[in-house]
Amino acid sequence: MGRKGALLLNNIFWIIGTALMTGAKYVNAYPLLVIGRTIIGIGCGIAGGVGPVYILEISPILYRGTFGSLHQLIFCTSLLISQILGLPYLLGTAERWPLIFGFAAFPIGLQLLLLPFCPESPKYNLVIKRKLKKAEEDLMRLRQNDDVSAELYLMSAEAEAAKKVPQVTIFQLFTHVYLKQTLLALLLMAALQLSGINAIFFYSTAIFKGAGLTGLMPFYATLGVSAANVIQTAISGKLVDHPKLGRRILELCGLGLMFFSTLALVGAMSLSESTSEPLKKIGSYGSMAVIFLFVIGFATGPGPIPWFFVSEIFPSHARGSASALASSFAWVTGFLVGIVFLPVNNIIGHYSFLIFSTMLAIIIFLTYKYMPETKGKTVEEVEAELKGRKRG
Repeated sequence: MGRKGALLLNNIFWIIGTALMTGAKYVNAYPLLVIGRTIIGIGCGIAGGVGPVYILEISPILYRGTFGSLHQLIFCTSLLISQILGLPYLLGTAERWPLIFGFAAFPIGLQLLLLPFCPESPKYNLVIKRKLKKAEEDLMRLRQNDDVSAELYLMSAEAEAAKKVPQVTIFQLFTHVYLKQTLLALLLMAALQLSGINAIFFYSTAIFKGAGLTGLMPFYATLGVSAANVIQTAISGKLVDHPKLGRRILELCGLGLMFFSTLALVGAMSLSESTSEPLKKIGSYGSMAVIFLFVIGFATGPGPIPWFFVSEIFPSHARGSASALASSFAWVTGFLVGIVFLPVNNIIGHYSFLIFSTMLAIIIFLTYKYMPETKGKTVEEVEAELKGRKRG
């Protein structure tokens, strides 16, 4: 089927899920929302697993990070657009809300229209399907260059290595051969959710209201947070392949900023409950500022990097299974955090963010200790570095 074929076939889930969610109100059958959302969730899992792999495999090695960041950039841009559409004077009304789901028809149609004209992953054709000529043709088309011998040579070396081993299943990822890469991939995906990003977005509008914003201003401020997420993700996409930076530095810097932001948020929200009016104002406005800092930290590294980093640390014959596992793990972890956070928050209030501080501290330590730099490196070079870290 290939990467491209899987993405095209995945539109079946998008179409069915979108139709059910959009039509639920009009047929007065609201359980269709749950069914449609479940089907959309399956599509998200497939797209989250296959999409980053396809992007990585068609990208030039020097710009893998920049192209890989596009996955998260499109994701957070779509989130911002949906929030804008959900404003009360647009589609956020009792009558018009189904149309928000209907807007999914645009990216679905765009993909169905354009993706068939895109080349298949050359690496997939060469390493998995053993189609050297087709891989060379697609690579020349992608690079707009007739001389792709150097890049094709690297792919051929990976193809030769892949001949000695069969395709890796998800269960085989937990054997000693791939265990370190697998745990590292799951660690970075866990950082996506255990950092508290969804809790921050959940809390943001309430914090802005507590700071004295009235009317639609809290919603506009939340849009500002989402816009900051988009802008910083775009900036990170430019920096991730910078000679003096890279994946590891940006990931650690982002995690560090998020860690200090969660501590500052607890302090600021405590001040906002003070009986002293000046302290209350400091706490309220401080909470607003900290939310922006937290989201900037998330968009610097923990948001965009894990999606393509996973594909950089696994060889082609294990990449599909690894990406599927990592994507599924991210969604399941996010689901569990969503279930647990609200009850905990109802009991201990804003101190619940100290749990995220603790999680971030652990993640920072493990990331610093085990995450290699993958910028500009082949899978073989990354594997060698991981083995070196194991020996050390």
